[in-house]
Amino acid sequence: MTFQKFCFLLQKQAELLEKMLAAAQRQNFALRRNNLAALGEATRELAALVGQMDHQEAARQEAQRQLEAQRNLPPAATFKELLAGLPPAEARELTALEQLMSKQSEKLAQLIRTNELLTRNALAFNAKLLQAFAPAAAAAPAPGRTYLADGSVEMGGKMLSLFDKSI
Repeated sequence: MTFQKFCFLLQKQAELLEKMLAAAQRQNFALRRNNLAALGEATRELAALVGQMDHQEAARQEAQRQLEAQRNLPPAATFKELLAGLPPAEARELTALEQLMSKQSEKLAQLIRTNELLTRNALAFNAKLLQAFAPAAAAAPAPGRTYLADGSVEMGGKMLSLFDKSI
């Protein structure tokens, strides 16, 4: 019974990894489309799934401890040690689950790295944009003054341009 419980918990974790991968893909799509609402939703979903994974991981560790005790394996046994203590059919089942979860984890890690890069690039772009408009904001016209048709304003006899018109 303990092996079945252990495999059941690993299958639940594999399902959560699949859901996390889908949420990270939605997050990636939202980042590429600058869709803040979708980005927030995907990020909240991913955070909730991480919380569920933490809960499942604690249950899996407990099931592994029970399996180790039942099969006379050392505490906190490695995957190889666990496989060595299992009958061949159970070892094949566990190996298949491990391979599935490894592939899912690898895909998720790559997508998270991509999303992190997209986020950093967006923040850098926003910083440059804010930096470009900071001089214009500091030189904003006094109350009651308006910008001229060419996007500039005259302050104190000096013309200040809001945009670089040299291009």
